[in-house]
Amino acid sequence: MVPMTSGLSKRLRRSFREFFLLESVKKTISARTREQIATIRRYQTAAMDRLQVADDLTDPSHVPIAMMLYREAAICFVAAILVGAGEESPSDPFDLSIGVSRLRTLAGKGRIAPLPEGFEQACEALATSGRLVFDEVPADTLGQQRTRVESALGWARAQVESRTLFEIRVAKAVRLSTAALVTIGLLYWTGCLIWQAPNVALHKPVFASSRYPGSSAPADNSAVVNGTFEGTYGVHTNIEDNPWVTVDLQREYRITRVEIYNRGDGWFDEILPAALELSSKRGRNFVEVDRRTTGFSQSSPWVYTGHGEPARYVRVRGTKRPAYVALSEIEVYGK
Repeated sequence: MVPMTSGLSKRLRRSFREFFLLESVKKTISARTREQIATIRRYQTAAMDRLQVADDLTDPSHVPIAMMLYREAAICFVAAILVGAGEESPSDPFDLSIGVSRLRTLAGKGRIAPLPEGFEQACEALATSGRLVFDEVPADTLGQQRTRVESALGWARAQVESRTLFEIRVAKAVRLSTAALVTIGLLYWTGCLIWQAPNVALHKPVFASSRYPGSSAPADNSAVVNGTFEGTYGVHTNIEDNPWVTVDLQREYRITRVEIYNRGDGWFDEILPAALELSSKRGRNFVEVDRRTTGFSQSSPWVYTGHGEPARYVRVRGTKRPAYVALSEIEVYGK
């Protein structure tokens, strides 16, 4: 197991250096002259221009034209790869078959990446001379050839590196900066998860001043602290003076935030105005810490930001006379 772990570690370090530090790319480009970089860019630009036009020719009658453009793009890509590998700039006219043969030799020496399967066959189809050669190929066969050619050109395109040393340094700085920002963001998010106070009201006992006779909520009022939003409500008192719903946290917490979610089936303002009250003395001597006079909902809850007040009981009370309290969820955060 140790050798496997060591080998994996080496591969990971190598992958890190290649992606973030661009070491091998930097080494390759450092050996190039300005003239070589300029030549590679000219070939790359010419290839991309032809490739873009060819890709847009999707009508079956235009496929022969697209293939001719692919041939020109292939010539430019192969020439760019050869120059990038330190070979002399090919003369014009350029024989694509000879260029592919030279690529095969370079790949055998390890100077470029191995040629993918089907690359040479695709280039052979393009290397066929004659202006009408593609017009004489059956449409189905030509469509298959086009697919293979597009795959081959995709590989060739990826082998062309035309950036300067300065551009590589910029790319390296951007990648490292992005990685640093992502790392900071992950650390911050992890810290928030670790340090965020939990919802201490979840599945705790709930008491209400009364129960609306037609209420569809559970008789024990548990739906208002079950962690989900009911389509209607989780608790519903009767219409009365001074209605209230109280959550017993079962021990004292220092309250940092309370989120109160309105019913989900309408009549959102019937509870207003409402008071949020806290108590740490057996549900007695409640102290009002917030009052809501404007509407709130399930998507935009009533949120109270606490200051670490000690409390075991959290109560929502309707202050209008008469009134009722109907809510879908109460969440209390504290430590």
